[in-house]
Amino acid sequence: MKGIKNVLLLLCITASLFILSTAIGLSLTSLALASVLLMVASAVHLAAHELGHLIGGWISGYRLVSLQIGPIHLQVKSKHKRALSLQNTRGGQCVMLPPQGDAVPFLAYHLGGVCANALVSAAGILQLSLCAAWPTLFSV
Repeated sequence: MKGIKNVLLLLCITASLFILSTAIGLSLTSLALASVLLMVASAVHLAAHELGHLIGGWISGYRLVSLQIGPIHLQVKSKHKRALSLQNTRGGQCVMLPPQGDAVPFLAYHLGGVCANALVSAAGILQLSLCAAWPTLFSV
């Protein structure tokens, strides 16, 4: 299954680069730069998304069990014992225990990731709109 995912990801990236090179006429250097920036942006959004779930969970009174961002895995074993390890994965996951009680507050926990991604996107758009050099970024 992992091999199929890698092949599909490679096909999507190749198709995107082909469209960028033919439709827009970007140079090979610009395509390489766009690929690197896409990977960096994906990693930033993954981290922001999982940390958004973490913050939303804390606001709702949840307790952290496990947080994984890319290969970095943090596991809370007890109140004062935590384990940090590297895993052979690329995804992210924020596992939290809800507070005790009949009504479980879940809205902030669930929306935390999406809100964090929206904030990172808004910050990126604001940065690009304030930067005078961004229109020439891909004219290399």
